Amino acid sequence: MALNNEIMEAFKMISGLNEQTYKTIAENKEKLITWKQDLLDAFINEVAKNSGDMDSDDKKEAKNLETTLVDWYEDIISGDTGEDFWDRQWKVGLKYLADDVDLNLLIAMMSFLQKKFAEKAFQEYPQEQALEIFLAFKTITDAILATIVDGHLNLYINAIEQMSGIKRPVIERMASLECKKILEQGG
Repeated sequence: MALNNEIMEAFKMISGLNEQTYKTIAENKEKLITWKQDLLDAFINEVAKNSGDMDSDDKKEAKNLETTLVDWYEDIISGDTGEDFWDRQWKVGLKYLADDVDLNLLIAMMSFLQKKFAEKAFQEYPQEQALEIFLAFKTITDAILATIVDGHLNLYINAIEQMSGIKRPVIERMASLECKKILEQGG
């Protein structure tokens, strides 16, 4: 099983992810790299602020996210646009799945980091340039999130298929029928 290139191509077509997106980040990486500790600290503080509402599994998941956050951020701003970059992003998602990090927490973390990145961009750059840099970061990180979510879904479907012997098209049809049933019931 590997990165689903069809997902990336569809994402690029709809989101406008292109070489200019990567170039915008790469041209600013000297400044962006200086933000990594601030972003990590903001995430750690947010987790600490909400730790009273978190169970022990959530705290463990947050710690797993924290330990890879700096390397992941450095990879994003590296300017690398090749297949290896996307393969690494897909594998980050696999690592989180293997570590039992809930997909909802991962999506929430991504949203939080995008917001903090935007705040830093608008503090340190003129408005027009800040918007351009933020949108490039957001587009890349949204693509990463799409890759991770697709990887999670495919792993679940493959696990069901392998464990149960039910073929993928049947599983997908069952899911479609269940969705229609829920919608018809007003769910």
